[in-house]
Amino acid sequence: MDNDGRTLRYWGKAKPQASSAPQWHPLVYHCLDVAACGRKLLEGDPERRRSLVRLSSLDEEALLTWVSFLLAIHDLGKFSDGFQNLRPDLLQALQGRQTRANYDERHDTLGWLFAQDNLPSAFPNDDAEAF
Repeated sequence: MDNDGRTLRYWGKAKPQASSAPQWHPLVYHCLDVAACGRKLLEGDPERRRSLVRLSSLDEEALLTWVSFLLAIHDLGKFSDGFQNLRPDLLQALQGRQTRANYDERHDTLGWLFAQDNLPSAFPNDDAEAF
């Protein structure tokens, strides 16, 4: 559990610096928003849901759970210093630090690499390998 709010110190979406709107949306909230919206869209599309159930061999609830989970982790790579440093002003404001990290590897690639390295060991049966 994140009792000191560290996960809220990462931005997921940011406005241009000149905008008068709120400058950022917490990354963890962005990920949860995407998961909730994606699940709702899939729940409202029975034909697509049936197709995915057929393709995955999962029952409907398991499919919705997996899709929600995968959508929730879709931007894990945005926790990287390189991504966070795309807005050094926000990195300083939110985390009180600076970094020299560059955004050499895209956040989606970093997230994929993290999932490839960590998901299979998180699931002792081979379910994760199907995805």
